[in-house]
Amino acid sequence: MISQSISIRFAAVCFRFVLASFLNSKTYTYLLRFSEILQAAFFNSASYRFIKMVPCLYPGQLWQPLDSLNTRFKGSFLSKNIFNPIFIFPFVYLSFIAVSSYRISNLGLFSILIGILFFVFSFLRFKIDYNKIYLEDRAEKVAVLLLTVGVLSLVYDVLQAGAVPLFDPAAKRHLSVTFTMLSTLIVPGGILTIAIIGRRFREKKLELKEARMYAIFTLIATTGLIALLGYRTQIIVSLLGCSIAMYMGGSKTRIPSTVPPESLRRVGGSNTGDTRLIGLTEILLVFFSAIFAISLLGYYRGMAEGSSVGFFEIIARRVGLTLSVYDYLINRFWPFGVNHGTTMLATFSSFFHFIPGPRLGPRTIVARMFGVQDISMTSTLLGTVVLDFGIVGIIAFMAAFGGILKMAYTAAKTNSAVGIAIFAFLLSYSLVGIETGLVDFNVFVFFAGSFLILVNSRKCVTKSFNNHQ
Repeated sequence: MISQSISIRFAAVCFRFVLASFLNSKTYTYLLRFSEILQAAFFNSASYRFIKMVPCLYPGQLWQPLDSLNTRFKGSFLSKNIFNPIFIFPFVYLSFIAVSSYRISNLGLFSILIGILFFVFSFLRFKIDYNKIYLEDRAEKVAVLLLTVGVLSLVYDVLQAGAVPLFDPAAKRHLSVTFTMLSTLIVPGGILTIAIIGRRFREKKLELKEARMYAIFTLIATTGLIALLGYRTQIIVSLLGCSIAMYMGGSKTRIPSTVPPESLRRVGGSNTGDTRLIGLTEILLVFFSAIFAISLLGYYRGMAEGSSVGFFEIIARRVGLTLSVYDYLINRFWPFGVNHGTTMLATFSSFFHFIPGPRLGPRTIVARMFGVQDISMTSTLLGTVVLDFGIVGIIAFMAAFGGILKMAYTAAKTNSAVGIAIFAFLLSYSLVGIETGLVDFNVFVFFAGSFLILVNSRKCVTKSFNNHQ
């Protein structure tokens, strides 16, 4: 139980102390002033004048059929639970197995089902409540800071590489690991910006068409910028995270039927009473767009490297390769693993060389087990866990994972911009991590930071695992 965990309470106190020290430091003051200068420059720029005209581009005629379809879905199970982790995570994981060109063994399938079972069990049994989400009153400043650091790091990283990796995959070898990780701050910054737009819409500071167009512009800008690095994971996380924030960030209050249709049209809505920024129809469109983007980028990269894989075979073969790697690991090390934490340690020791441990990243360690040099290999969300601790590790990891997502989901239900942004970001990484795993150092920092924010936001834990009725 979180409230009784000495280690968690100690971590929360340390987090508050470090954050308070940072907020009172000269470094934060200089960063804040710098961001304020950038904000002032932006508001006086031609780019801002263009963005102010974005709502004029609102395609009202195009969006009306989408709103009508959303009305038909309203109240359905899918509409209510599309982003409920207890539904979408198992669904995506099992779909991942279904589309694979590789048939997983019975032991491999059993281990995944055990993991999903403990994820669901943890999600259902863990209860937490919030008074106010930590940093909510600083959301705008946090978003500006994330975007500023991310964009500046991206510019430096691309200039250092000498080419744009999206168009020249070989340029990835010249990217800086540190600045590439800092560049990924663009994604949480963009997601938080969309959550803030949704909050302003709920507060009636923005009309529906304004909120929608600003959010879409942010989604396109965020995804477009991070796509320059050429990493599919970041592209999909951006698309999914921004879309989740748009879906959960709008008003969920039904518009009375007495409101005239003319009034709804003036704000860019429809007479359906659905005031979400986007609905289930748009989410499905984004989902298929994400699949198309993965296939397109993989196909483009394959052509550049001389591969003849068909456009629609990209995903099936990629998933099949990842599942085959996991299947090998689970069949060889299934009881208790073999590395006993070394693979997990590599997440830190491969980035910070003063930490004793492997200098290779977790995915590279997996690749070396197959005799593959100079590249890394994905082994699903559970591959590195199995390598370390076997099925016992799967049970512990998935139980903790379910608890963290339950905390984020509960925070999003408060309609806090920070809560929605954290949930959208963590859920999108979790879904993408089903294939790639969650072993990168920056991903650990994102999850750990989000967890500490949520721990500091809690009012009380209403029920423990043992006291649940």
